[in-house]
Amino acid sequence: MHRFAQALEQVLRDTHISQSELARRLDVTPSAVNLWVRGANLPSRENIERIEDELAVDPRGSLLNLAGYSTDGTQGAPTVESLIRADPGLHPEDKRALLHVLRIARERYTQAAESLP
Repeated sequence: MHRFAQALEQVLRDTHISQSELARRLDVTPSAVNLWVRGANLPSRENIERIEDELAVDPRGSLLNLAGYSTDGTQGAPTVESLIRADPGLHPEDKRALLHVLRIARERYTQAAESLP
């Protein structure tokens, strides 16, 4: 089993969150989460960051590293998401809420832009 899969399974166990609950929170299918936990598939970088947000994984980036993603891959100005995630003064629940609102705003902006002539 892939180290990422083992770590994800352990984090779910430690936080008492089921695979189906994680799927609901990430808006992915339960079968996708099951594939991640079994080590049959790796989530995207964005989904791993969202998993770390939802489950308040500490240290930040540990799941990214286990999946083979670089945690220092930011180039240029930092993203709003990275600033929210890195802010030690924000409670994990507040971080999760802010990131959720940001995702919704981006989706709406994209939809509005696509509907322009």
